[in-house]
Amino acid sequence: MKYSIIVPVHNAESTITRCIESIVNQNVGLQVILIENGSTDDSASVCEILSRKYDCVEYYQSKLSGVSNARNIGLDKADGDIIGFCDADDYYEPNSLKKVSKIFEQYEIDIVYMALYIVNNGAHTLRSVKKERIINSFEAIDNVISNPCVMGSVWNKFFKKELIGGHRFAEELSYLEDGYFNVEILNDNKNIKIYLSKEPGYNYVENINSATNNFQKLFDENNKLKYVNALQKMLSLFGMQDKEKRCIRAAIFRVSVENIENPYVSKNPEIYNGLYYDIKKNYISYFSHLFSYDVKHKIKLLLIGSRVLIGGEN
Repeated sequence: MKYSIIVPVHNAESTITRCIESIVNQNVGLQVILIENGSTDDSASVCEILSRKYDCVEYYQSKLSGVSNARNIGLDKADGDIIGFCDADDYYEPNSLKKVSKIFEQYEIDIVYMALYIVNNGAHTLRSVKKERIINSFEAIDNVISNPCVMGSVWNKFFKKELIGGHRFAEELSYLEDGYFNVEILNDNKNIKIYLSKEPGYNYVENINSATNNFQKLFDENNKLKYVNALQKMLSLFGMQDKEKRCIRAAIFRVSVENIENPYVSKNPEIYNGLYYDIKKNYISYFSHLFSYDVKHKIKLLLIGSRVLIGGEN
């Protein structure tokens, strides 16, 4: 069993060596694909050094920016049986890929979802499902959209190559592009099996300076929340069932409530009213999905959303 691990690299000169060494030390058959795109630091030189040091490491550069473009280049180059992803700031736990291999070998499944650690200032916080189990595509969509222990990311997930096929990341999306990639594959393969593992295999390093934490960048030129754009694109997927759409509409409610009370939004009536509309439109879907995951937080958001609706538009 050979793994192709795709690593986009952008301004990661201080972390990429740790990332790559965590992968090449996994003791499995490997193809590691580095795609550097538009770095202004010394990332390209470090990638070059790593590709010379390790036979399994391939290094490419892209003239286009963006993580989706980099991942798509990686998918075009991948020749392994299993496809995985790792961000250049992050790193794998020791022997995590061997654990993934055992799962693939023991069960007739198509995707493995691993647990993870959130790393913040050296502190590791475990995010893991309570029970290991095999789930179907609908349950997987529900988990990807709603479960903070699974998330919409691709870096804690491992796919059989033939399952990905011609699927690629939507380069027009700058937020939740990985969630859309996950949901599109699940929606197009209704009969697959996915294994939810309690084993933490990935370390996600929080970066408070990342684009995700720059609040104004969360909105497009039409003052629409980019997370909502991605979720609405999921709703338009052919063959999406009503119960899956309810999960997605509940997520639109959630991200709208999570952002509407920010001072930047309150000063921009067009943005506020857009979020208000999304909260109002998706209130029932959210309420029906209230008791699936992270209930305390969901109830808190429901109360905030209800208060917003009572207060009316800006």
